[in-house]
Amino acid sequence: MVFPELNLKSKIGLFSTPWPIFNRPSIQLGTLKAWLLEHLPGIGVECSHPYLKIAEEIGYKRYQAISEKSWLAECVYATILYPERLGIIQPLFNQMIKGSPELQKTDLRTLSNQVQKISEDFIDQVNWQDFKLVGFSVCLCQLSSAKYFMQAVREKCSSMNIVAGGSIISGMTNHDLHKFFKGVSFFIKGEGERPFCELVKWILKEQNHHHFPVVSDIVNNRLAANKTPEAELMQIEDLQSLPVPDFDDYFSLLDAFPPNRKFFPVIPVELSRGCWWHGNEGGKKKGCSFCNLNSQWKGYRSKQPAQVVYEIDTLTRKHKSLSISVMDNVLPFNGTGDYFSGIASIKKDFSIFCEVRANIRPIALEQMKLAGVDHVQVGIESLSSNLLKKLNKGTTAIQNIQIMRDLEELNIANGSNLMLHFPGADQNDVSETLHALEFVFPFRPLKIVEFQLAQGSEVSFTPLKFGVKQMMNHPNYSIMYPESISDSIQFMQKIYRGDRLYQKKLWRPVRKKVRIWEKTYETLHRKPGFKPILYYMDGGSFILIRQRHLNGQMSHHRLEGKSAQIYLFCTRNRSFKKIISQFNDLSPDKIKAFLSMMVDKKAMFTENDRYLSLAISIKKNRFFNKTQIFT
Repeated sequence: MVFPELNLKSKIGLFSTPWPIFNRPSIQLGTLKAWLLEHLPGIGVECSHPYLKIAEEIGYKRYQAISEKSWLAECVYATILYPERLGIIQPLFNQMIKGSPELQKTDLRTLSNQVQKISEDFIDQVNWQDFKLVGFSVCLCQLSSAKYFMQAVREKCSSMNIVAGGSIISGMTNHDLHKFFKGVSFFIKGEGERPFCELVKWILKEQNHHHFPVVSDIVNNRLAANKTPEAELMQIEDLQSLPVPDFDDYFSLLDAFPPNRKFFPVIPVELSRGCWWHGNEGGKKKGCSFCNLNSQWKGYRSKQPAQVVYEIDTLTRKHKSLSISVMDNVLPFNGTGDYFSGIASIKKDFSIFCEVRANIRPIALEQMKLAGVDHVQVGIESLSSNLLKKLNKGTTAIQNIQIMRDLEELNIANGSNLMLHFPGADQNDVSETLHALEFVFPFRPLKIVEFQLAQGSEVSFTPLKFGVKQMMNHPNYSIMYPESISDSIQFMQKIYRGDRLYQKKLWRPVRKKVRIWEKTYETLHRKPGFKPILYYMDGGSFILIRQRHLNGQMSHHRLEGKSAQIYLFCTRNRSFKKIISQFNDLSPDKIKAFLSMMVDKKAMFTENDRYLSLAISIKKNRFFNKTQIFT
């Protein structure tokens, strides 16, 4: 029903500023719009995606190169906000564009002027008098751009109610929010749907926002001045109540582009919110020690598989696109296969990306592949079990190698990271990593990333535990922003005093080894007549193992009888105790000798008396190669 007491003549505006990934609509805006339309029928809600317009104007490849590096992205609007700092920001910008072919000849002054002109034109085309309230989603890479757009809106309409929310907002203190985003009326710290809806109802009743009642998760000037304690998160208890996201505005903007600038967008979906590995259990801290991605959530909640299947079917049918990005921090632990078997039942040729944990069950991976998952990011981070304990990952090196093997077998692209320079890492961690790297050359290389200290992570809460002696804002903030801001606000990205220089020196051999890995993998996959680097062929009573080498040579191993059975049994990592129990007609010494021989040949990996066969099934690889979706 329509709410007769509300003034529905004015619209609500929702904005997502640069630099999110350009080829997918904002799930934050789409979900919030759908919630408002369902709970306030008759209201007008308009979503604006200025980041898409910026991408179209400066070129998609160029935009993507900028959006992939957060400091690079922040430099552009920082220069627009503070043009007098161009000379200070320019060296940082030049450093960030190294290694990016799309940006090598880019001049910061020219780029910022171009982006400012596009932004101004976008703002000028909006009839701000139509809006009673405008909300901004502020997440990764959007700090400076959101500040610029909010200031521009305030200049256009001094009485406008401006609201900001998102992951960055949730991670900042009330004081810092008001100091950085001057003129913003309200901040939502946490999940947005319920508190924003309450705020909209209040504003549409045309009440004075200085008398706004205390509502969980909403901070305004009055509350900040009174230093009101932050309330409990005002979350949706059951995600089943979420309507299908509304991405119509994004697709309408894209449809207005010239034919040569149109593309098939990726549709974002969510199965869950939060992270089931994050939190406290029995007084013991859970969650990856470097992660701060869950500051806006309390607990973990997931949708039912049928709801997810319905949303994906509805959105792909409506918008005629088949690329899907699952936005979850982590997939639901229980019933993962149910989600993807349901998606597969839609019988569409999907191309799906999602993030997974390394301990996901192999059968679930196969169901994901059959549903259309062709690209994943696994929370690997390390190939050292000792370091994984410090990272509080809850996984081991052999589990990480297991999933790298399984993804190679299923022809699922693995875009996972190998983290270097974690504070407190030692020579043992590096030695374990270098040892593991000797065995993973047949699999897609991991991407090297350097540890970044983030406010809200366990490292930031218990720095001494990790050898962090002092934390301070990352120096790049003092490059982008004036002293009055950079010296008085606690930003999300930090730098620390401790063992940083030692860590850089310590991990150099690993960096060098990964470069060799990258070159080897790329070279072997360029050769004609592609086959996996290390694979086996099943002959029933025997198996043939083959490994390709850079010099064009091929290593061959034939395993027969029990040897073949043991090798196939260990395509799931098994304890030695389990192996001798399974093959109790053989002596443990004989089994140990065989396993050691296969480890020496680098056809198996061992850790803590567990064994994993590394060769992948050529039959399964060929089958899933045929089912792979190409876009």
